[in-house]
Amino acid sequence: MHSHSSIQFLVKRAEEMAQRRTRKDCKPLWLNHFIDLTADLFEPDTEAARVGYECQLEEDGWRVHFYLGDAEYFGGAEDGRRERIGFDFDLKGLLDTFETVESLRNQIRQADAAPETCCTMIEVTGLLSGGFDHQPLTVGILSRPPREAGPGVRIHPNGEIEAV
Repeated sequence: MHSHSSIQFLVKRAEEMAQRRTRKDCKPLWLNHFIDLTADLFEPDTEAARVGYECQLEEDGWRVHFYLGDAEYFGGAEDGRRERIGFDFDLKGLLDTFETVESLRNQIRQADAAPETCCTMIEVTGLLSGGFDHQPLTVGILSRPPREAGPGVRIHPNGEIEAV
């Protein structure tokens, strides 16, 4: 393993922890509950994976995009190489959280499109059921993580998989 890799990892980890402590979570409780339930609808092709999300309050309600984080090799000959983790997603389970669905879209971008737009996304817009206070919400399930997202898991040379 490269010593600079482990130092960079520790520095990055310390910076991320400091940012988390200073950043307030302004999401309502119902949205936190929805995020937890939706993350459980991912079925990764590997024994370990991590679901990530981005959320934003917009004029017409909250928008949340979910994705499965990449695996990153840590140490050894493949240090730094990233690999996508395949997954199944329980779309019916997601739809069951909505009282009404106003829009259901499947967006597929060209393979040679810009990296930030090149992915498949299923997007649902509607009103959530009573368990979520009938809130308006747009949910996107991305086929890959955004470019700026860090890895979801690290794979060590001995085969050990660690959530990041």
